Amino acid sequence: MLRIISLVALVTMTVTVEAKNSIRDPCAKFKCHNGGSCIAPADVPYCVCPEYVTGSHCQTIAKSGTRNPCRYYRCAHGGTCVMEGKKPKCNCTSSYTGLHCHYTVQINKRKPCLNFKCLNGGNCTSPADVPVCTCRPGFFGNKCEFHLDPCFNFDCKNGGHCSAPADAPFCKCPIGFTGNKCQIRIEPRASCPIVSPGANDVCGGVFCVLDNECKPEQKCCHSTCGGKICKNVSVG
Repeated sequence: MLRIISLVALVTMTVTVEAKNSIRDPCAKFKCHNGGSCIAPADVPYCVCPEYVTGSHCQTIAKSGTRNPCRYYRCAHGGTCVMEGKKPKCNCTSSYTGLHCHYTVQINKRKPCLNFKCLNGGNCTSPADVPVCTCRPGFFGNKCEFHLDPCFNFDCKNGGHCSAPADAPFCKCPIGFTGNKCQIRIEPRASCPIVSPGANDVCGGVFCVLDNECKPEQKCCHSTCGGKICKNVSVG
């Protein structure tokens, strides 16, 4: 009898713990599909869907050809979706903040910026007694909470790779290309044949001083025969 009571108590405790965990994490059993992620402002779970995906659980992929990410980007409490580069974001009303305008702004009327913290070095000002963050270059969002990748929209051509030390993007170009975006091809230059020290050069031909004294496929090169002569050149 004692064993049965202990077993019942253990099962009850397990169910209670699971119930508490479920209450602590509203997203625990709220599934989002197609790469969506669950958030739960005010303990109410809902899915934030990727571009071109919609539905309460991100279960519907938009029809091919849709090119308006704001169409499926949800902004709460009267917020409006705008494009930040190629990404959608919410412009919230003065009373709300957060990625999707779900959080209430607590404003001290005498000092609006007192409890309004701007992140990542942003500066708070309060025109019309409404706190507003002015973000440092490379950051955006109502509280400067998002970091814009400096390489976003910085397209390197011809296999170049973007790097951004100190948030200043530039392209590392492969061999044979140059320019701020690797857009310029470096044309190979003709060079004189290499003559090893001590080797006997092939004498003969036209003696010269400048390249324009030679045929188009030749250059005026140093010779072990004395002076310079026109020689056929290699490209490399």
